[in-house]
Amino acid sequence: MLVGVTAPGIDGLITPFDCAPPKGDMSVHTTMTSNVLQSNFFHPFPPGGWVMLFLLGRPGLYWAIAVVLLDN
Repeated sequence: MLVGVTAPGIDGLITPFDCAPPKGDMSVHTTMTSNVLQSNFFHPFPPGGWVMLFLLGRPGLYWAIAVVLLDN
């Protein structure tokens, strides 16, 4: 059992996935504890995964750079 503050505005932790209001630290601790108890961990990329990420991500990166440069 985890005990902590979950009220909005108290101990706010801003994450990239927040909409509003910011989540508290207690949400992070409960998610981490749940993942550990269920053996639901992050898995590393397979050996060829970085090559696929590079090949698939490069066009998107070029597009993002072109949008920024053409916007100015």
